[in-house]
Order: sequence, then C-alpha cells, then structure tokens
Amino acid sequence: MKFAEWKNWLNELPWILRWFPLLVLIRPILDSFYNLKEVSPFLSPLYIVGILTPIFCAAALLRFRKVKLDTTIDRLFKLWSWIAIISAFSVCIYDGFSLEFFRFFLKLTIPVFLYFFCRVFIESERDLIGILQTFIYSSIFVIGTFLFEILINPIRLEQSRGLERIQGLFGDVLNYSFYLTFCLVITGYFSLKSSKKKSFVYKNKLVIFALIMGALVLPKINHAASYIIFGFILIILFFFNSKTNKISTIGAVLFGIVAAALFGTEFISDDFERVISVDMQVYAGEKSAERLFHGRIGRWKWMIEEFTSLPIYAQLFGMPLNFQYAYHFIGSGSHNDFIRIMCFSGYVGIILYMSFLSSIYARIKYYSLACQFLIMSTLLTLCLYSVTVNPTFYAPILYITLSVFAFCSIKIQNNDKA
Repeated sequence: MKFAEWKNWLNELPWILRWFPLLVLIRPILDSFYNLKEVSPFLSPLYIVGILTPIFCAAALLRFRKVKLDTTIDRLFKLWSWIAIISAFSVCIYDGFSLEFFRFFLKLTIPVFLYFFCRVFIESERDLIGILQTFIYSSIFVIGTFLFEILINPIRLEQSRGLERIQGLFGDVLNYSFYLTFCLVITGYFSLKSSKKKSFVYKNKLVIFALIMGALVLPKINHAASYIIFGFILIILFFFNSKTNKISTIGAVLFGIVAAALFGTEFISDDFERVISVDMQVYAGEKSAERLFHGRIGRWKWMIEEFTSLPIYAQLFGMPLNFQYAYHFIGSGSHNDFIRIMCFSGYVGIILYMSFLSSIYARIKYYSLACQFLIMSTLLTLCLYSVTVNPTFYAPILYITLSVFAFCSIKIQNNDKA
C-alpha cells in the first residue's frame, strides 16, 4: 500500500473507526509523556487515552452490533472476557472505587474492548495492511528518538546487570524493543507479499533497514528477551523466504554469518555474556535455579505457591474473587503474563486464553505464505515476551496482535462451514 493509498484508506473510514489508526499513529508520542502521570493523572495523555479507548470501542461496537462474532476464536475470547470483567470488578469490592482500582480496571479489561473493536474494524486484509502500515509510520518517531540518543546525547539511561540501557522519553526500555520487533515482523510480511518479479534486495529493503536498526538498538537496550525474540523472528523470516527464493536466502544467511563474525565478536564476548551471566552461572551450578531469568524463577515459585493456597473457587476463576489484596499478582509484578493471567482469571481463564491462542495457530495453514509468517511471528512474539514480561499491558503490542487475531477470525468465518 503506497502512501496515497494509505491516506485514501484512512479517509474512507468513518470517525467512529478512524480514531483507532490515528491513535496507533501518535501512540509513541503519547508514550513519551509517560512521566507526566507523576505530576497528575489528569495531565497524563496516557491516562486520558486509557479512559477514552474503551468508550470509543463501545461506541463502535454499538454502531456495528450486527457484525457476527461467532467463530471459534470469538467464542473462546468471549468466555475469557466474562471471567476477566467479573474478576476486574471484584477488585472494587476489596479496594472500593479508588483511583488505583480504576487504573487497574482499565489495564485489565482493555484487551477485551480492543479485541472486539478490532473484529468490527478489520473487515479485510486491506484494513489489516492499513493498521500495519500505520504502525510503521508511527515508528518513525521511535527511530528518530533512538538516533538522537546514540548520535547526540542519551535522554535517559538506566543501569541493569552492570550495563547501561537507553530508554529515551519512554517509561520502559521495552518500548524500543516492541517497536523494533514488530517492525521486523511487519516489514517481513510486506516483503513476502511483494511481487516475485522484483529483486531480492528491492523486496527486502525495509527488512534490511529493520535489521540495521536491530544491530544498533539491541546492544544499547541490553535486554536478553529482545535478543532472543528478534533472533527467532529472523529465523522464521529466512525460513519463509527460502520457500520462494532459496538461493538468495542462503546468500543472505551467509552474509549475516560473516558480518556477525567480523563485527559482532566483541559484542558477544562482552555485553551479551554479561546480560546472560547469571543464567550461565545457574546452568554451571554456581547459583540456585531461583536466580534464572534475573531472579524471576524465585518470584514465580512464590506466586504460584500463594495462588495454590487460595480457596478452590479463586483458583478456578481468579484471585480477585477471594476479595483480598491481589494487585501484585494480577499486575506487572509477576513479570510473566501466563502466570499473571492465571492469577487474574484462574485455571479456567488460562485454559481459555491458551485455547484462544491455539485456535489461531491451528488456522495458519489456511492462509497465504505472507499471512502465515505474520500470524506465526505475531503469536511467537506475544508468547516469548509473555515469559518474562507482561505484553498485554503494553498498548502498542495489543494494537498489532489483536488486529492480526481479529483478521484470523474473519478468515476462519469465510473458511468454516460451521
């Protein structure tokens, strides 16, 4: 989709839907005002957007309520959504209508509102491409911020494992990671959709740019999960590229290996080893297993022990139903989205959530090569991030993943006889 086509697509949307791509477009700018919430939540653009998003989603769902949401994916997500909403409201019974409750309620339920909004918004692959291209345009601000930090002056530096991390104006170093990863996923998708008549370099020019940015960004954010996820996405992209052009793919892989050998040796022997040093000491038997993943294993063990000590109804449907303090367990304190979702919606909820993801994966074979790569990479990115962070708390991730999942449900509706 050329820029003029993207503009036409955007202008064709009614305002009750157009707010979404506009929000995706300016989201990195809004995220750069993260620290304003410390001054006042009423001055924070993120708080304002957090309140308006479910309102706009609900308005669109009422306007397009005739859209059928009855695929297997929809049904699984509906069941999980009911548990999530009941569990989120249960926090109120413990804490009352406090500011903390409202903040948590919006964070906990925004995937529900966004998914069903995306089911209304995404009517065809053209709409999906429009959102993906909007995300690429939004990344220009992120790239500009990053280049300013490495070429002129770091805006904000954080220390982790003895290494410096740059994180710009954002509240978390993961903002750079998310945009970098999904830019590789999206440019890979666009590359695979390109005409076979075009040269390998022309088709992959955006992918090459994303790889260059990866080589610049990853050593500066020093985030172990980002290295792993970026590497996995790259392997999957090479695999799918090899199905259409094996010779060029082999050449690209060999070039990458040579470049890594020539320019990456010092980085691997210094920074990367320091990032995974504790994990290597655990494998060597020098430290306990609880120190794995920057000490997260110990935290997960403690949280699971606390969760399994709850009454059976709270284990089945979520900790908040016990009407006791649960913020640490259902918030970002777990640093693992699977454990967080289990604590939030119980065994029933985590089974429904995993079944939802599995039902999307089961349908990959029905799509084109480019869509197969997009769906597989999106699922893998979400699941890998979920091991050590809470990606469903980050709006940029939800914008892309839920748009892709909604598109999958539309395609299923067209392919399923049931």
